[in-house]
Amino acid sequence: MLRPIGNRILVKAPEEQENVTTASGFILEKPEPTMMATAEVVATSDNMEEKFRNIEVGSKVYFNKSSAFEEYKEDGQKYYIIEAKEILGIVEDKNA
Repeated sequence: MLRPIGNRILVKAPEEQENVTTASGFILEKPEPTMMATAEVVATSDNMEEKFRNIEVGSKVYFNKSSAFEEYKEDGQKYYIIEAKEILGIVEDKNA
C-alpha cells in the first residue's frame, strides 16, 4: 500500500454509480455527479503537521472532488492522494 508523504492522505475512491436496469427493463440513469464526496482514509503521512493529526486511518472524510488530488490504482482499486488542507471535515459516527 502506498504511504503518502508531507501533509497528504490516501483515501479509497468513492464508488461511482452506474445506470440501473429494472426487472421490467426501465433504465434508471445514474445521478448527476456531485463535486462533494465522502471517502475512507486508508493511509496517512507519518510526518503530518500537528493541525492535521486528527485525520486518522479508518476515518471518513468529506472533501471537494474538484480540489487537486492525484489518482492511484492498486489491485484494481482506485485511491486518491489528497492534501490534508483539502479535507473539509471528518464524518462522525452518529452511534458513537
